Amino acid sequence: MPRDPRIEEAYARIGSYASMLEPDQNIDRRHAKRTVPMQVLSLGMSRTGTLTMQRALEILGYPNPYHFSSMYGNILDSDMWVLSMQAKEKQYSYISSTYGASEPVTPARLDEASSVALTDAERGALSKGHFDALLGHCGAVTDSPCVHFHAELISQYPDSKIVLVERDPEKWIASLNTLKKGSRGWMAPILRKLDPGWYGRIYAVGFGFFSCLCRTKRGSVPTDEAAVAGYRLHYEEVRRETPRERLLEYELGSGWGPLCEFLGKDVPEGVEFPRLNEGQSIQDMFEVMRTKAMGRVAQNLGIGAGVVAVGVGLWTRWRSR
Repeated sequence: MPRDPRIEEAYARIGSYASMLEPDQNIDRRHAKRTVPMQVLSLGMSRTGTLTMQRALEILGYPNPYHFSSMYGNILDSDMWVLSMQAKEKQYSYISSTYGASEPVTPARLDEASSVALTDAERGALSKGHFDALLGHCGAVTDSPCVHFHAELISQYPDSKIVLVERDPEKWIASLNTLKKGSRGWMAPILRKLDPGWYGRIYAVGFGFFSCLCRTKRGSVPTDEAAVAGYRLHYEEVRRETPRERLLEYELGSGWGPLCEFLGKDVPEGVEFPRLNEGQSIQDMFEVMRTKAMGRVAQNLGIGAGVVAVGVGLWTRWRSR
């Protein structure tokens, strides 16, 4: 069945985030199994062209490349990610308190933290079985939350190839601040409370992004300095953990050639490398996200979505006076 033209337009505008406009898949993956091999780990940090990389990997034929936006079409995934992120946060807390905040986070220290500081359930949330269940339908991953588990994924999928896209830290933090601004509007805490089943779940994973990036407590929003420090650490760790023959340092804008050569894929004939305006996409995404959440709130409260929209509009105008 063809999609509604309005949904098609949203996919063109905000990429795979538009899956939020379609019926939720409602798939509980807790007991799922891997059905396709994990072939590509695109481990560049969020805000480095991850939506573009998701689309490129999709064009190359990898099944269901996982991105933060993938949760928008199957919200139950968020519950599994929160468990994994909470376990990762406890690992970082143990390593920081045991070895010092400036000491490197190595796979050996992560293993030590898991054995000493985590419960059986938390260790399970970092296991291959957990990621096979959550990502078993995916042949590739990119973006948060996947990239925060680089140590686990690189080790658990030894036949996968790792692609690393990096931006200049100053440009990256400017892009991240666009994300922070969009996620911290005055409506966000209200909608988290009134729509915990969808909006609140996505925000729970979003808070995990900042805590895993900067190795801080959940719920805190980092300074630019802390975020850049976490950004640099991420790339240092991925490079240290990845055998050289498995790693491609890919620069966006270099086209299909280097990527296809590394992955052993033919260059798609007559298909340009995707170029998504991710800065605009993220702003538009927050707008669509808020609209969906307001509709859900209206439905839950048994009132018309139009009434809610008018009320929000009047409130916004009053605040801006």
